[in-house]
Amino acid sequence: MNGELMERVLARIEKDPESLDMGSWLPIYSRCGTAMCIAGHTAAELGYTFDGHDVVGPDGVRHTGVYGIAQDALRITDMEAEELFMSTDVRSPAALRERVKEIFG
Repeated sequence: MNGELMERVLARIEKDPESLDMGSWLPIYSRCGTAMCIAGHTAAELGYTFDGHDVVGPDGVRHTGVYGIAQDALRITDMEAEELFMSTDVRSPAALRERVKEIFG
Protein backbone atom coordinates (compact mmCIF):
# COMPACT_ATOMS: atom_id res chain seq x y z
CA MET A 1 0.00 0.00 0.00
CA ASN A 2 1.10 3.54 -0.71
CA GLY A 3 1.04 4.62 2.94
CA GLU A 4 2.13 8.19 2.24
CA LEU A 5 -0.78 8.78 -0.16
CA MET A 6 -3.24 7.04 2.18
CA GLU A 7 -2.17 9.33 5.02
CA ARG A 8 -2.57 12.43 2.81
CA VAL A 9 -6.08 11.31 1.82
CA LEU A 10 -7.11 10.57 5.41
CA ALA A 11 -5.73 13.96 6.55
CA ARG A 12 -7.66 15.66 3.72
CA ILE A 13 -10.89 14.03 4.92
CA GLU A 14 -10.17 14.80 8.59
CA LYS A 15 -9.76 18.50 7.74
CA ASP A 16 -13.33 18.52 6.38
CA PRO A 17 -15.28 15.64 7.97
CA GLU A 18 -18.51 16.52 6.17
CA SER A 19 -16.75 15.86 2.86
CA LEU A 20 -16.91 12.11 3.51
CA ASP A 21 -19.75 10.12 1.98
CA MET A 22 -18.72 6.50 1.48
CA GLY A 23 -21.90 5.93 -0.52
CA SER A 24 -20.80 8.09 -3.47
CA TRP A 25 -17.58 8.36 -5.46
CA LEU A 26 -18.86 11.44 -7.29
CA PRO A 27 -19.04 14.69 -5.36
CA ILE A 28 -22.50 15.07 -3.86
CA TYR A 29 -23.51 18.70 -3.60
CA SER A 30 -25.33 19.43 -0.40
CA ARG A 31 -25.80 22.08 2.25
CA CYS A 32 -22.27 21.45 3.52
CA GLY A 33 -20.58 21.63 0.11
CA THR A 34 -19.40 18.42 -1.56
CA ALA A 35 -18.92 14.93 -0.20
CA MET A 36 -17.46 11.78 -1.71
CA CYS A 37 -15.91 8.44 -0.76
CA ILE A 38 -12.25 7.71 -0.12
CA ALA A 39 -11.74 6.72 -3.77
CA GLY A 40 -13.04 10.13 -4.88
CA HIS A 41 -10.88 11.87 -2.30
CA THR A 42 -7.85 9.92 -3.51
CA ALA A 43 -8.46 11.03 -7.09
CA ALA A 44 -8.98 14.64 -5.95
CA GLU A 45 -5.75 14.51 -3.92
CA LEU A 46 -3.95 13.46 -7.11
CA GLY A 47 -5.33 16.45 -9.01
CA TYR A 48 -8.31 14.86 -10.74
CA THR A 49 -11.44 16.97 -11.12
CA PHE A 50 -15.07 16.00 -11.65
CA ASP A 51 -17.23 16.97 -14.62
CA GLY A 52 -20.65 15.39 -14.44
CA HIS A 53 -20.06 11.63 -14.38
CA ASP A 54 -16.55 11.98 -15.80
CA VAL A 55 -13.31 12.27 -13.89
CA VAL A 56 -10.74 14.48 -15.58
CA GLY A 57 -7.09 13.73 -14.96
CA PRO A 58 -4.42 16.37 -14.45
CA ASP A 59 -3.42 15.66 -18.07
CA GLY A 60 -6.95 16.40 -19.33
CA VAL A 61 -7.80 12.75 -20.06
CA ARG A 62 -11.38 11.86 -19.14
CA HIS A 63 -12.18 8.72 -17.13
CA THR A 64 -15.53 7.18 -16.22
CA GLY A 65 -14.79 6.37 -12.57
CA VAL A 66 -12.33 6.69 -9.73
CA TYR A 67 -12.18 3.12 -8.40
CA GLY A 68 -9.31 2.02 -10.67
CA ILE A 69 -7.51 5.35 -10.36
CA ALA A 70 -7.57 5.16 -6.56
CA GLN A 71 -6.75 1.46 -6.43
CA ASP A 72 -3.71 1.89 -8.67
CA ALA A 73 -2.47 5.01 -6.88
CA LEU A 74 -2.90 3.44 -3.43
CA ARG A 75 -1.27 0.21 -4.72
CA ILE A 76 -3.87 -2.06 -3.16
CA THR A 77 -5.24 -5.43 -4.26
CA ASP A 78 -8.70 -6.00 -5.71
CA MET A 79 -9.84 -7.52 -2.41
CA GLU A 80 -8.46 -4.61 -0.36
CA ALA A 81 -10.03 -2.08 -2.75
CA GLU A 82 -13.43 -3.75 -2.52
CA GLU A 83 -13.28 -3.91 1.26
CA LEU A 84 -12.19 -0.28 1.57
CA PHE A 85 -14.25 1.37 -1.17
CA MET A 86 -17.43 -0.54 -0.31
CA SER A 87 -17.34 0.46 3.37
CA THR A 88 -20.67 2.26 3.10
CA ASP A 89 -21.27 1.79 6.83
CA VAL A 90 -18.38 4.18 7.60
CA ARG A 91 -19.78 7.58 8.57
CA SER A 92 -16.85 9.52 10.04
CA PRO A 93 -13.15 10.14 9.39
CA ALA A 94 -12.30 8.35 12.67
CA ALA A 95 -14.28 5.29 11.59
CA LEU A 96 -12.60 5.40 8.17
CA ARG A 97 -9.14 5.55 9.76
CA GLU A 98 -10.11 2.56 11.92
CA ARG A 99 -11.32 0.64 8.83
CA VAL A 100 -8.01 1.36 7.09
CA LYS A 101 -6.21 -0.05 10.14
CA GLU A 102 -8.41 -3.17 10.09
CA ILE A 103 -7.71 -3.80 6.41
CA PHE A 104 -4.04 -2.90 6.19
CA GLY A 105 -2.81 -3.38 9.75
